[in-house]
Amino acid sequence: MTKEEILEKSRNESKGGDYFEGEVIRWALQYSMISGWVFCLLITLLDLIRGKPYNPAAFIVCFGMSFVMFLLKSIKLKKKHEIVTAVLYGVLVVLNICVYIIKGFAA
Repeated sequence: MTKEEILEKSRNESKGGDYFEGEVIRWALQYSMISGWVFCLLITLLDLIRGKPYNPAAFIVCFGMSFVMFLLKSIKLKKKHEIVTAVLYGVLVVLNICVYIIKGFAA
């Protein structure tokens, strides 16, 4: 192989993006999801300490993010545990939305 062929092959392989950049993005998304859950739990805990009733709004967002993540993973990977986890998160989203709506009408 000539130098030009090697360079051309390298350019074609890296058209889809840099592997390292993809790993950094994956790492950042993973930690943003974890920090989102920590913040939701912290807000809920502080509200409960102050005597406020349970507010499902923060958990609708967290469960919703997790639902979409596992739904997309299950579509791409077609693994049974990903599908089950997506369904469970979906149920939790629906239940928390119901609580949110019921509490809104009760107020």
